[in-house]
Amino acid sequence: MVLKSEIQGFDVEYNTGSKVGVVKDIVVDTTEERWRVVGIVVSPGIAKKEILIKPNEDVTIDLDEETITISDEAEHDMAPEDSSSLKKLKLEYIHKKKVYSKDEEKIGKIYDVVVMTRMAPWNVWKVIIRVPGFIAMRVRLDIRDIESIDEDRITLKLTKGELEEITEVE
Repeated sequence: MVLKSEIQGFDVEYNTGSKVGVVKDIVVDTTEERWRVVGIVVSPGIAKKEILIKPNEDVTIDLDEETITISDEAEHDMAPEDSSSLKKLKLEYIHKKKVYSKDEEKIGKIYDVVVMTRMAPWNVWKVIIRVPGFIAMRVRLDIRDIESIDEDRITLKLTKGELEEITEVE
């Protein structure tokens, strides 16, 4: 399990040691119950098109070395240009997006995303919401509690009262 913010900026390299680029973002399919990670967006350098590397058993993360290693057989594709497609949603699209409860109460903003990486396919299970207040806190929320993702907001399936009962404070 890693946070998106932890691996953003990691070097991506082949298992031979040659550098592919740097992690820019993660793309997910939000139409599934657990958001399946479609790929890791990698920037190979200035003035080069971003590529999408599909995470599978050929992809490993080393948090200490801040590196993602891929095999020569790892699947590559062109990174999507539209960040808002629900089938290929770049997580940058929801970062800092306002979150509202089912009863239209503003809850906070998306702070980060929890990515489960222990086995393929990688999935997103939780989002972390920064809730403002006297003492700002961060709340981990199951992605199954999200009703919709719109251009200007994310709406939850829960009322503010229901959310207060089940919140997992970080």
